[in-house]
Amino acid sequence: MISRVATPPAPQSPADGAQRVTDDALLQSLYEGPIEAAPWRGFLRALRDRLDSGYANLAFHGLAGAPQHRQAIQDADWDCGRHERPYRDTYARLDPIDYLDMQPGTLYRLDDILAQAGPEGRRFHREFLRPAGMDQLVILHVAEPGGLRAWLTLARRHPARAYEPAELALMRALAPHLSSALKVFAVLAKGSVQQSVYRDALGHYGIGSLLLDGRCEVLEIDESARRIIAEHPALGIHGNRLKLTAAADDSALQALLEDALGDESASGCHAMRVAGMTPLELLARALHSPLRHVCQSSPALVLHLRSEARVSEALDYENPLMKLLGLTATEASLALRLAQGSSLVEAAQFLGLTEQTVRTYSKQIFAKTATRGQADLVRLVLSSVARLGAG
Repeated sequence: MISRVATPPAPQSPADGAQRVTDDALLQSLYEGPIEAAPWRGFLRALRDRLDSGYANLAFHGLAGAPQHRQAIQDADWDCGRHERPYRDTYARLDPIDYLDMQPGTLYRLDDILAQAGPEGRRFHREFLRPAGMDQLVILHVAEPGGLRAWLTLARRHPARAYEPAELALMRALAPHLSSALKVFAVLAKGSVQQSVYRDALGHYGIGSLLLDGRCEVLEIDESARRIIAEHPALGIHGNRLKLTAAADDSALQALLEDALGDESASGCHAMRVAGMTPLELLARALHSPLRHVCQSSPALVLHLRSEARVSEALDYENPLMKLLGLTATEASLALRLAQGSSLVEAAQFLGLTEQTVRTYSKQIFAKTATRGQADLVRLVLSSVARLGAG
């Protein structure tokens, strides 16, 4: 809800501002909020119970001037979704609550906002807020240094008593705690996005990754590794450890992991290849984690897997290759077939073309890409960033 009228801060006495939060369970739920699947859902429920409110909402925003990007978590005794369309269609223009103009660390009361809003603001309260279950409403605005902003809103249904001074004081006292938790949330969110990007990049090269602890037990498996393990006949997870079917291969793998665990050099990596119908490559490297030597259950090793079958599937990026190198659809398909090791004859059969037509296309590809032959083209295709655009 964005409007045109700035909201004044609620009066704050020195006694109110000095109050400390003494509810340990409430603070615990606040600081655990960033790691919940729906951030702060437990805190919102606890705060509603603590302050006798039917509705609680925590909205996030990081882009000033772009209110449509605001995201929110809410907890309420009633269905709030049915009020969204009437708000957009009719009442948004009447809304006197200017969230983006609020000051961090300040508590705002609906009564103060309406006192300066005029007839349209009172109509907004009467026709929209009150029927939506928000007769009494308070908003606490906080921010963290990186630019992420949050608005904590509590509301009571009509007829409802106003929030008392002690309740408002508790809300104000929560501000520094919520700001600290918001900073943690921003760091975790950034790390999660970075991790997703890096794993996605490896996945496009047919590489899967597992995190292992100090006992070489599996802590986490990314989606690419999960598919490789499910599809490869020589691999499996048993007793929370990665195992190879053949006893000799498995002994070599366990020795490799132990060697990698003890090798903390910057260039230390240990690799092996398992031959067979579908060759498999494994590479292990120790992680330099601050918790590694004090907690055996912390990540200690990363193990990368590469299966020839998954590599072939990863070579499926005709569209980005067309855009990057200026190739036609047929030329891009031919370039990828050659990159997978096909001969011109095999590529012609796969594409349903004559050998002579494929040779003509290959010459056109060499000219467009400034490559000197098939080997040079394969190197270009396999190392191209277009590979990261595979579907």
